[in-house]
Amino acid sequence: MKRFQLLLTFSTTVFSFILFSSVVFSFGCTVRSGSCGSGEICLFSLYKRINSHVADCSTYNYKVCCDFISSSIKASCDANETGIVSMKQISNSHIEVNGSFTYGNYVCINETLTCSLKASCGEEEACVASFYRTLNSHAADCSYYSNKLCCGSLNPYMIKGMALDYETGLPVSSGTITGIIKETGEIGTASIADGYFMLKFNSTTNATTNKFTLSLIIST
Repeated sequence: MKRFQLLLTFSTTVFSFILFSSVVFSFGCTVRSGSCGSGEICLFSLYKRINSHVADCSTYNYKVCCDFISSSIKASCDANETGIVSMKQISNSHIEVNGSFTYGNYVCINETLTCSLKASCGEEEACVASFYRTLNSHAADCSYYSNKLCCGSLNPYMIKGMALDYETGLPVSSGTITGIIKETGEIGTASIADGYFMLKFNSTTNATTNKFTLSLIIST
């Protein structure tokens, strides 16, 4: 996981202000037994951890869990979504890398990623699962097959923090936080719950080489 220092400006409402926690460059995926952890969503399920058929998340016990915003299985992904994999059917199925266009049940996520099969994932990529082959394949956790499904995001940033009422010092019970990059106009939003927020967004700005100004605005 990489951590970047950013030049930040904070725009606040009359009611609250921000306690800044961290800016993080990372996402990850894990095969879990039973259910995904807090902040994770399930992409699909495995009958077993190795040499397995796949299904939707309600079918098998082993879940492929990733810290994405949302996931769904449907006939085609929307313009703002990325297809990770596709399945022949939603239960007891073989699987393939999305883009092969053999199967019609696409696992779509609401983030912009690039994914490919390779022998090992790069430092700025996450391994989703491993595949026996590209088409008509069994799947497994990332340690089993030599073909890893590696996904990377376009400069993903995640900001964690707390919003407090400036008069009482108490956490803001609910609201929305909006992040705006001054130099590009790119925007990301997230909900506030009991003061806490986790704002994820993609940007064409690379914080390893360029500082940028990020304004955070709270609406309650």
